[in-house]
Amino acid sequence: MRRVEVAVVGAGAAGLIASREAARLGLEVEVFEEDETIGRPERCAGLYSIQGLRRLGIELRDDYLQNTVKGAMIHSPGGNVIEIRTHRPVAAVIRREALDRSLAEEAITKGAKTNVQSRVKYVQREGRELKLRVGDEEVTASALIDAEGQRGIIAKMLFPSYRIIGWIPIIQLLISGHGYEEDMVHIWFKSYLRDFFGYLIPIDEKLGRLGVASYKDTLAKARKFLEEVAPRAKIIGYSSSCIYEGLPSEIGLDGNVVLVGNVAGQAKSTTGGGVIIGGICAQYAAQHLYNLLREGKDGTYRGRVRPIYRELNMMHRIKTWIKSLPDEKLDSLFRMILESGFDKKIAKAGDMDFQATSMLKALLSISGAKLILRMIRTGLLPG
Repeated sequence: MRRVEVAVVGAGAAGLIASREAARLGLEVEVFEEDETIGRPERCAGLYSIQGLRRLGIELRDDYLQNTVKGAMIHSPGGNVIEIRTHRPVAAVIRREALDRSLAEEAITKGAKTNVQSRVKYVQREGRELKLRVGDEEVTASALIDAEGQRGIIAKMLFPSYRIIGWIPIIQLLISGHGYEEDMVHIWFKSYLRDFFGYLIPIDEKLGRLGVASYKDTLAKARKFLEEVAPRAKIIGYSSSCIYEGLPSEIGLDGNVVLVGNVAGQAKSTTGGGVIIGGICAQYAAQHLYNLLREGKDGTYRGRVRPIYRELNMMHRIKTWIKSLPDEKLDSLFRMILESGFDKKIAKAGDMDFQATSMLKALLSISGAKLILRMIRTGLLPG
């Protein structure tokens, strides 16, 4: 039986960032990834804020950087368009497989050991230790970072009450000839896409990623969406996955078993994005285990993620409210934003990763006050 100090289940971005941080702090770390290649299969949209990447210590490198964008064009069901454009790039389009490989290399450089084709079949507690079955081998660990992603199989083994709800199937098409400017992301609210919006993320002047998330008929809706927004484009590839629009889990924030990334629901329900938020939480999880194993101090992780969880909860309320609006009221909201000049305020104050906080700051402006008053008068907000 082999022994490790910290076992990490899953070599996605959250697991690798946690591994890198834990190894940097001096913990003995070993990563177990069930797939044969880190970064595959690649299902992510690959759009991340440049500021968020810097928060994670990730540089923009040519081996995984595909494009940069300066903002977004947001289309209402009735055709109103909110343009949020900045003078400099605010987001990067990333080749996810190459990014994950880079994160793995950094973790290894810090001292972590990685294992591919190493599926963790079960985990059980034995006193203060954890026993893992990895393939045909048994491994004991002092602590475990669960970064397994959506399925949550290990989380359910260790936390019987674990449950997160809000995974939406998504189809992402790789298309050629999208016909849009390459430095702006496009988002569409459609009557048949009430579960989530549709998007186009340009890779260059020809290639782009077009995505649709829906609980029902996802592929049919993706084809309809493509025909409407990019009728001349050709499909050259596609992938299917799920994105999360639920609340973060309060389980796995204490003790020697911690959850990070998608398995913890650490994703923005407004966009489904989880790499930056999950990565920040993963850093906190590693610091927590260092304090626990080296100094006997518990509670670091829960305390550090509390502000982030408040942010995610606010984003969830915003998303739920937007989904509740019928098309005509959503169109009215777009018009009010444009007429009040609130779109320009968002462009100045916006933070892709902490959208709720940015929204609240923007609402304190004159244009924000005008918008709120109009929303109350028209019944979009209760008085």
